[in-house]
Amino acid sequence: MRHLPQKKIIIPLKKQFIWILVLFLGGAFLLTVLITYRTTTAQLSLLNNSLTTYSAQLARTTRNAYDSYENVCYSLAYGTPVQNYLQNDTPEEDY
Repeated sequence: MRHLPQKKIIIPLKKQFIWILVLFLGGAFLLTVLITYRTTTAQLSLLNNSLTTYSAQLARTTRNAYDSYENVCYSLAYGTPVQNYLQNDTPEEDY
């Protein structure tokens, strides 16, 4: 029995170039999509963490300012000059 040589499939150079180009462009597109997705996810995570931190800091600062102003108001309200003014019955003493 005689062994016949197998036919080799030869793809023309133009088709090879087209396939290589399609694979390269597809890979570049997928890589771009992946990098964009990961970058966006990282940016959103950083933004959420920053927003949480800034919100907590704003709440703390506002509370501290409120406490300070409240203390000042109590000090003024219960101070001797204000109490004397409020308890005087005559306008001359108020002046």
